[in-house]
Amino acid sequence: MCSPIGIHLEGPFLSHIKRGVHPPEKLREPSIELFDRFFEAAGGHVKLMTLAPELPGANETGRDMQCERGVRISMGHSNATAAETRKTNRRGRDRSARTPSMRCARWINASPAFWAWC
Repeated sequence: MCSPIGIHLEGPFLSHIKRGVHPPEKLREPSIELFDRFFEAAGGHVKLMTLAPELPGANETGRDMQCERGVRISMGHSNATAAETRKTNRRGRDRSARTPSMRCARWINASPAFWAWC
């Protein structure tokens, strides 16, 4: 029998510009308080969250997700510049491994920062 290993939340901390099919009225700025509500509602099973790094509150919320909850961050649905992306990734480094702990989700889909990493 198969069982899920965790939950991936794709939203609501996404860019309005790169939101895809996500309804604009459902998008929110990242906040630790709102993430905690999602985390508790999911019984602590959130393992991955997509986040646009250029949004206000993304750095602090992403750091809290990783350090306090062990949730991995996937940067996506973003219009971040290369500098914004590097800044957020540096702040989100895994303390033990000293490596970037954020991943990218579908950056090639018209995200300008993707090409700066190549």
